[in-house]
Amino acid sequence: MNSLQTIYLLLAISLGASFSRWGIRLTYPLRVFSTWIHECSHAVVATLLGASAVQITLASDGSGLTKYRMTPSRLRQSAIASAGYLGTTVAGCGIFYLAERRTLGPLTASAQQVLLGLAVLTALSLLIWIRNLFGFIAVTALTLAFVALSRHQALSHYSRVVLLFVGIQTALHALFDLRNLYRVGKSAATESDAQTLARLFFLPAGFWATLWLVMSVAFLYATLRSLSLIRALV
Repeated sequence: MNSLQTIYLLLAISLGASFSRWGIRLTYPLRVFSTWIHECSHAVVATLLGASAVQITLASDGSGLTKYRMTPSRLRQSAIASAGYLGTTVAGCGIFYLAERRTLGPLTASAQQVLLGLAVLTALSLLIWIRNLFGFIAVTALTLAFVALSRHQALSHYSRVVLLFVGIQTALHALFDLRNLYRVGKSAATESDAQTLARLFFLPAGFWATLWLVMSVAFLYATLRSLSLIRALV
């Protein structure tokens, strides 16, 4: 089986896991990882736009929340709200692109180095943003898992496949979470990102959810297409 076939096999497995109870349970750590990326995307953009007191909390049900202080601004608030889903898609696609790109040349890091880089990022988020017990335990577990995968010699042969699966699962979680935005009602305890955009710009939440969904699907397709085109040139 060639590398591109491996990607599509992992994509099929990921889709199957997303629609079955056992699959959802087995991929729970990646559900938490995707939420971590989502909230960190909010936090990064908020910090870059001048926000202060940025805090992230993660819940055991796979949800998360990012809080920050900032002078109200439609453009800044909309950028922060949009960063969550789009950032998760970009991160997921970027992870499996890096894992696959390594087989085509020396310009990117090895799978082990990417995994170690993820460990560093999760560890930094513990120090900077994570502010609840479950979040601390979950992100610490992710950090240790990434370190183990990057350093364990017995697992090094499978590190690229693991990284591809992590990237695909992350991107798919972003797509499925966007689908859930259509079912969020006004009775929800917290305002969704799409509802935030609807409040700021007076277009319905469904419009923003659809826009993000189209952009995410386009980015996922472009990434897969790019890998296919690169392979055709080699």
